[in-house]
Amino acid sequence: MKTVIFDLVRDGALLVYPDDEALFSDTDVTSVPGKVIAQYAGELELDVYTPEPPTDPRPLLTVTGMTGAEYQTADLSYFEATEGAEVVFTGTIAIPDSDRPFTMPIIRRDTGRTIFARASVTGGVLTAAVRFPMSGLWETNAELVNQYREPGEHLRFNGIRGVVVV
Repeated sequence: MKTVIFDLVRDGALLVYPDDEALFSDTDVTSVPGKVIAQYAGELELDVYTPEPPTDPRPLLTVTGMTGAEYQTADLSYFEATEGAEVVFTGTIAIPDSDRPFTMPIIRRDTGRTIFARASVTGGVLTAAVRFPMSGLWETNAELVNQYREPGEHLRFNGIRGVVVV
């Protein structure tokens, strides 16, 4: 079974298939104007459908380093630190250098308390030092960061979670 695409042709209200109708399933006539996308189990050489990956013009923030944590995952999406510790995060992002500080909100999930870290961006490298004032589950992500940025400055970011212990 393969996903194929072919021209939308109708005979009255009926869809005209390029092969036996029983060989097609999951027919979609709305995603691509003038075309039919369907699962096909036949032998004809029909065009294989490969959806275009969505393009998102927002710059991607990628965490590339972390110091001051007692533990972090290899992909740097999670860390553990001690209360009062300063954790320095570094990452890459394709935005111009600016005199205006880059604000990184970090929320404590169990209380909703939000702290803000100042980050700098120089040459596409973001650096943010965060001192965690109390224990808890702390997190930042694109949704949270973008709440404090102008719409034209929104970014993509998978986020970071961390547990701060006493």
